[in-house]
Amino acid sequence: MIKLKDLLLQELKKTSHVTTAAHETTAIKNVWSGRLPIYPKLMKKILGDVKINSFHTTNFEGLKNVKSTVGTKKSLSTFTALQKDSMMAAGGGVQTKGGFVLQLEGNLLISSTADIGSVPDSSGRRWIHAATLEDYFGIVPNNGFSEDSIFDAIKKADKRWFELHEKYVTWYRFHDENPEIYPWEELTGKEKAEYIKRWVDGWEKFLVANKTKFIKHFGQEVIEHSTGPGLHFGWNELIIYNIKIKDVFIVSDSYAMSTVWDNWDGRTNMRASKYSTKKEIMAAAKKVAGGKVIWGKTAGVPGFIKSRGGVIE
Repeated sequence: MIKLKDLLLQELKKTSHVTTAAHETTAIKNVWSGRLPIYPKLMKKILGDVKINSFHTTNFEGLKNVKSTVGTKKSLSTFTALQKDSMMAAGGGVQTKGGFVLQLEGNLLISSTADIGSVPDSSGRRWIHAATLEDYFGIVPNNGFSEDSIFDAIKKADKRWFELHEKYVTWYRFHDENPEIYPWEELTGKEKAEYIKRWVDGWEKFLVANKTKFIKHFGQEVIEHSTGPGLHFGWNELIIYNIKIKDVFIVSDSYAMSTVWDNWDGRTNMRASKYSTKKEIMAAAKKVAGGKVIWGKTAGVPGFIKSRGGVIE
């Protein structure tokens, strides 16, 4: 089973319910809210090494963050297929305004024909809500995947985990407002570690037992996206690690570049210290790219993606 030493050391340095940045959570918050960790050691056991060619959009500041994931176990949310009217088909981003489209190569952690709603914790590990897997792909009771939901399966298999879960969730929800009725303290550091580890171990057992069907739904390269009811995101999602950055396309006329480029839309720069020149922007992109850096416009984004194996329809 997984050793959570590094994750727990980080976790216990923080308060248990503080979100440190946008779209980022702590491990214990992910556990009590029913999210499942997707990490290289486990997924290598399930999938092996599945190489993926995919794409990611970010902003100027985000280039350094993406660079920090290269060759590591840190994961990144990417895509291979888009609707032509989606924001990313114009170089926009989900968590940023975009402006930079990166072609990447890496090892697959999990894939979906829709945005699967993955959330990174403060250590870079990705978490996905159990209900997301169940709802999107029919992993519900009586359909042959499992006799119970993932949460119920772990709960039934490990009564100690559920005891810790009830204690923590009750404290989290009610203690601050009603300390007389709920007098006990938050979980101790040792209990937090046990609570997280038991959940992760239970998930690993469940996943190994259902390996074949998991691979069918979430463990393959996908080059299409879902557009049915409730799936109107306009892109698919492939989470990868051990990343290599290949080519970079700079969307020079995108709105995101208005806060970066000193000559955006032909303006005269009145605050030179705030903006960067084209030469400086290109140089920053070349520091992260392993291949070409292309200075282009919004109209060129679809061609960049399609010519490198992506799909826009």
